Amino acid sequence: KVLLIEDSDSDASLVLTRLRGVETKTDVLRAATAFEGKNILARESVGVVLLDLNLPDSVGLETFESLYASFPQVPFVILSGVDDGELTTMAMRAGAQDYLPKGHADGDALVRAMLFAIERCRRDAVERRLRITQHEFEAARKIQCDLLPKEPPSLAGFDLAGACRPAEATGGDCFDFISMPNNT
Repeated sequence: KVLLIEDSDSDASLVLTRLRGVETKTDVLRAATAFEGKNILARESVGVVLLDLNLPDSVGLETFESLYASFPQVPFVILSGVDDGELTTMAMRAGAQDYLPKGHADGDALVRAMLFAIERCRRDAVERRLRITQHEFEAARKIQCDLLPKEPPSLAGFDLAGACRPAEATGGDCFDFISMPNNT
């Protein structure tokens, strides 16, 4: 599903016509305001959002930022009547997956931008999960190391040592030196 958030009927019609002209199966939902778009995103599973930045209830980059803050897991492709390199850079830094000036957004470019946006968003989610997993492994490794003895006890006539080498970042094995009565 594609959510098109566009207040202009003629621009929305043009986007729909361009999408129909490409061999792709897309179910397009439409909202004319950022508020309507938020409501649709809250209740529908949407694969990508095509977003106009200038809407009746929101203007400029703030339009994207407010929607993205509420739905960061959804890829956004900005369709703007403004072909501005600085705005494009700011939008991409803020989290937009792509930025297309409306005049350059033919059917193939739209589909390509949507597919790349979806794939980049999936990759970003996987990378976030990987960073979280790496952090959890590091925490588990530290906990395991803290459970191991810092140094072996001193026992006359013996050299004592121990080591724990997990196969990966951490393991389930542990050891300890336990003092027994009579200094054994």
